[in-house]
Amino acid sequence: MADVPLGLADYTARDDWPHGFGRIRAQLPARQNVGQMLRWSAALAEIRAYWAVPELFRKLALAEFAAAAARHFGRFPEFDLLPAAASLFADRERDEFAARTIFPFKIMRDGRAVSYAEARLLHRALNADLASYGLGGLHDGSAAAPCHIGQPVAVADGAGGTTGVLRISADARLVTESWAGTGDLVSTGRLIRQFDRIAQVLEKLRFLLRHMDNLDGMRAA
Repeated sequence: MADVPLGLADYTARDDWPHGFGRIRAQLPARQNVGQMLRWSAALAEIRAYWAVPELFRKLALAEFAAAAARHFGRFPEFDLLPAAASLFADRERDEFAARTIFPFKIMRDGRAVSYAEARLLHRALNADLASYGLGGLHDGSAAAPCHIGQPVAVADGAGGTTGVLRISADARLVTESWAGTGDLVSTGRLIRQFDRIAQVLEKLRFLLRHMDNLDGMRAA
């Protein structure tokens, strides 16, 4: 490779690349990548906090998250949960991550999965206070609460178009923000409240799906 893509130097520096990529490194500036350093610092802090929680609680939290997610999706037929690849969990019965932690799903409307563009609109609306867009009919707390979930992914629909897939996932903070100490029932209560947020996301998304024609102002946002 003789030349790096135009603009790559705006996002990466020479020492971000292995020495085996000498021709690429030679065309990049020799500077510190402060953004990458900050991201790694945050990631390492999250990792340390996660492993500081006892293993039994970590496993319990992830297993119960998987069970709660499956139950909640069963209540919302308009969300088509994609199956997990069986190979991902083969021979991992005793592994910490034997439980499913990522739940990707399609959003069905009028008998079809919504497009990638529509999924992006719904994802943006999930993070908005619906009252500010003049949408009523949902519990005030649910309407105002931002719901942060995985960004939509474009998946080919087999007909030349793309379907938008959203995802709900367990992250490290599911564990660390629930843990309150050994033998403390507060941890269990915190964990249950985390699971309740799954239902909150799906309820808000259902409401948005029914009012998609009223989200024009959000399209331009």
